[in-house]
Amino acid sequence: MKLLKAAEQGDIAALELRLKDGDDIAYVQKSTGLNALITALNCGNDAAAQWLVEQGSPLDQVSLTTGMTATAWAAFNGRTEMLQALRQAGADLDKTGDDKGRTPYLIAVDHGAWEAVRWFWSTGVDLRRRDAQGRNAHDLLVQSGRDVPGDLLERTAAHAAVPPTGL
Repeated sequence: MKLLKAAEQGDIAALELRLKDGDDIAYVQKSTGLNALITALNCGNDAAAQWLVEQGSPLDQVSLTTGMTATAWAAFNGRTEMLQALRQAGADLDKTGDDKGRTPYLIAVDHGAWEAVRWFWSTGVDLRRRDAQGRNAHDLLVQSGRDVPGDLLERTAAHAAVPPTGL
């Protein structure tokens, strides 16, 4: 519990102390389903999140309550620097436990995190993936009712038009 509190507050010294005292970096709080890395990201504490990544925090652990990984939280919040740090550390950028079947890319699209959407374009993730309802990124943008930048509509339409390979 103290580890998550330190992550929530972005207190790297306290995080370091908790780990030295034997706290498990992979600890998941039962009531929230959150671990320290997801907590730090969710609270906007990128320095603490980066430190946790460097200390070996599980990158692809899925929150029990939201189904989201650290990458999904960074995408949801549009944090491209953290997305890059997670990518460099080896996070699975397509992993999802989201009850809507959205990958981190689709989560960024669905929540209007435009810079994160653009960031994903250069990562090699499957840009044609669909959510549990069969919607791709372009569908989510069109159905969102948001004022969507033209480049996003154009690029996601192009991705949607490419037929799947290997089928």
